[in-house]
Amino acid sequence: MAGKRGRSCVLGNRFWAPVPTPSSVIQPMGPPTGFGPGKPKVWQSMNSDTFNKWAGALLSALLLLFALRTVINESKQEGPPAKPGYEVAEAKEGSGKVESAVAAVPDPPVAVALKTTDVEVGKGLTRACQACHSFDKGGPNKVGPNLWNIVSRKAASAEGYAYSDALKAHGGNWGYEELYKFLAAPKATVPGTKMTYAGLPKFEDRANVLAYLRTLSDAPVALP
Repeated sequence: MAGKRGRSCVLGNRFWAPVPTPSSVIQPMGPPTGFGPGKPKVWQSMNSDTFNKWAGALLSALLLLFALRTVINESKQEGPPAKPGYEVAEAKEGSGKVESAVAAVPDPPVAVALKTTDVEVGKGLTRACQACHSFDKGGPNKVGPNLWNIVSRKAASAEGYAYSDALKAHGGNWGYEELYKFLAAPKATVPGTKMTYAGLPKFEDRANVLAYLRTLSDAPVALP
């Protein structure tokens, strides 16, 4: 027995599906409400969330790069200087030259330097001179003249030695003061001298050498 069109019916023991009516046919769906031109509100919300996520990720990456750069720069920094502080230089008024703020301390006068000497130390310092000079009485001239009785001896007076014209013109005697100055810088004291020795810049060394040279005499000259 058949039912009305569009409804299910039972025929015997079988079930028959209803025949759809025109009103029950699924119609094509149009665009959902709220979608269309003008950037719907739901898309605006989705775009805003996506932008915030990308912006947060980019900011995090920049912060990480900055932190890594800081760590690398600090690891490349050199250790503390061996001598802390800065060298201070000052211009000498009226000279236009820049000089060290710490001026060199001048050597004491020879009379002061000779108050504390060591003859044996002075003798040891003259070992470097033995290739060019002899020190004993009556010793020969070598590259340089014999130095026996040198203190207060007239300059350029060693018999048989060919002195430079510069030393001959220098004149005077080799007193303590003259030797003290000459031994500091021979070429600066007597320009043109044949002596190639650079000199003894430390006044203590020069004083000790003078104390030893004083003993090279039958009648040592009194100290100043």
